[in-house]
Amino acid sequence: MGVEMEIVAQEDSIAKHGNGIDRSVSSIKQELSRALSLASEQEASEYKKLLWEWRELRVDGPECNSFLECRLKALSQMVSYINEREHSELLSYILGMSLWVHSAETSNSLVEFVVNLASVNGGCVAQCLDMLVRNFLPPSCGLPAFVDFFSRRAVAKGMSKETLMQKKVDHMNRKESVLDCVHSALQRISDFVPITSMHLHRIVLQRMPHRIIDKEWNALYMENMLRLEQAAKSEFLKSQMLLAVVDRLIEIDVEIRWEDIVKEDDCNKVFVLDMEFDEALDDNEACVGPGSEAQHAAGISQHSAGGSLTLCAVADKMDVLMDMTLQHLQRCAEAGRIEQVFNILMTSFQSTILDTYKSKFTQFLIFYMCSQSPLTLSEKFTSLLCEILTSSQRAPNTRMSAAAYLASFLARARYVPLCIVSSCLRRMVEWCISYTPRQAEKVSLTVDTGVHGVLYSACQAIMYVLCFKMRALLDDSVERATLCKLPLNDLLRHSLNPLKLCLPSVVEEFLKQATAAGLVDRSLSTEVNKNISALVSNSFGGINRLDMFFPFDPYLLRRSDRFIRPSFLFWSMVQSLDDDVSDSDFEGNRAKTETHSSPDISQKPQQSLDSDSMEDDDSVIEDDEDLDEFEISMNRMSLTPRDYSPVLRKAPVVPLPLPAKLTPEVLQQYSDVFL
Repeated sequence: MGVEMEIVAQEDSIAKHGNGIDRSVSSIKQELSRALSLASEQEASEYKKLLWEWRELRVDGPECNSFLECRLKALSQMVSYINEREHSELLSYILGMSLWVHSAETSNSLVEFVVNLASVNGGCVAQCLDMLVRNFLPPSCGLPAFVDFFSRRAVAKGMSKETLMQKKVDHMNRKESVLDCVHSALQRISDFVPITSMHLHRIVLQRMPHRIIDKEWNALYMENMLRLEQAAKSEFLKSQMLLAVVDRLIEIDVEIRWEDIVKEDDCNKVFVLDMEFDEALDDNEACVGPGSEAQHAAGISQHSAGGSLTLCAVADKMDVLMDMTLQHLQRCAEAGRIEQVFNILMTSFQSTILDTYKSKFTQFLIFYMCSQSPLTLSEKFTSLLCEILTSSQRAPNTRMSAAAYLASFLARARYVPLCIVSSCLRRMVEWCISYTPRQAEKVSLTVDTGVHGVLYSACQAIMYVLCFKMRALLDDSVERATLCKLPLNDLLRHSLNPLKLCLPSVVEEFLKQATAAGLVDRSLSTEVNKNISALVSNSFGGINRLDMFFPFDPYLLRRSDRFIRPSFLFWSMVQSLDDDVSDSDFEGNRAKTETHSSPDISQKPQQSLDSDSMEDDDSVIEDDEDLDEFEISMNRMSLTPRDYSPVLRKAPVVPLPLPAKLTPEVLQQYSDVFL
């Protein structure tokens, strides 16, 4: 009823205005009604003429906009005459149009037609939604799935793809008006058609461009997805859009490998992350034919001379998308949607992020959301991780990953209340002390991470957290009593000998602080010191040594770092309990502690550093404080990109001080430290 009233209002408006176009609409309606009604007849000459006129229309001709506007206005008032089977060819022409290339009047008429058709004809809903989603990107993106009917015809007649892509500036100048039009139309259809969210979710995922295309188009498509998430009335659509965004971030995240850190002169960040381009597409991608979107995207992506995607093309893309997503989460928090969005992220965390091997950045979405409500959300997140870690129904690898997330989160999040840190430590220690191998494992009570990996992961998590938070816990009178009651000596003297399997750098630092605080016997430190040569030679624990990553290691993406840094605890901020340790062991952490004391985690993120505008700005890499934090955080208490602690090297190495500026010559000089 609402749609019919809207169409009548349009007809009244046309009758009221009596200009040339509106008078033409009235006469064209009669022609179109005859053509549409005769479409199924053998002698459908009028319908064929209509198709021919549409198909052969010159887009650059002076009559184009007038032709399209008149016919679209007429058709929008007679959508009940249109049948998706009998008029499929005409619909392919109309719904194949782009809002980015025609005049505002023509685009508005096209949108009215699409909304009316979807609202009146249920069989055309999916086609109309697909047309609107295809307009998330302009034809100048060069991706076949987003090139409109008229542009495809022009390319077929000899226009080069480069000419099409050169129209990008004109198209992007219309970005705001086009996207406002698209999302307004989607909202109107959703109001009239209840099942819109089911169709729209599927179409958005199907139309999503390949992850390797340029960051600009990935970002623009994701911007539309986040806009859908924010405006949608359907909770299903909201959750599906956010889950899809996280999945896309993970896809790009895993392409970046820490072990491929290399030097590159033109990078705006401290290091360049080099990713080998995976030419072997997965099974679904391998099935697409020549000229497919994936292959075309590969052709227009930025590659280095060696055929690999550099940080500027991959990590920078990840940075842009993370920054966009974090901004969206900030808006959600300001709108009072913290709990709702957090629950969606937790669903994604359990289904995707947790078991993604060495995800580096995506998990910081959760880190940021927890900072918006530290007590409530931190308690929920850590409780979930503790449940996964201690659940015998979960796979061992998942439980070990949960231990790594729990350790890294408690250690690095400055906003986590000490009561939560203390509670998680107590829960982990109690579980480790009560650990009893299953019947099938009792035959192997030897030191073996393959059998008892969950125990070793939990022990390492306990030690890692205490390396960062021991001083803070002891300075609190209530938590100090709880910490002193933990049976740490019993834990470390466990029959399965966790000290032999946990990372030597973590064990060494933990024992140093715990011994100074009187929490463990000095004999444990003596025992470890006796085996230091074995640790260095990699024989202590052998191939079974636990090589676990810490997912909240320092965040290395420069633009989006503004959301993470205010809430992040760098190793340089940690104040040691061992007053006898030399400055070289802690790289000046006491001096840094004063600089970073009393953080205000409620402050707004700092202004974004636009890498595109700072290529010649030495301040990007000359900030002594940032460099110190980076070096120290990447040293003893971080595994990202790798642990450079001298204790893990075959020969002891004295840490070299970093200069103020990292030039290619300096990096070459210090290659024995970094590479």
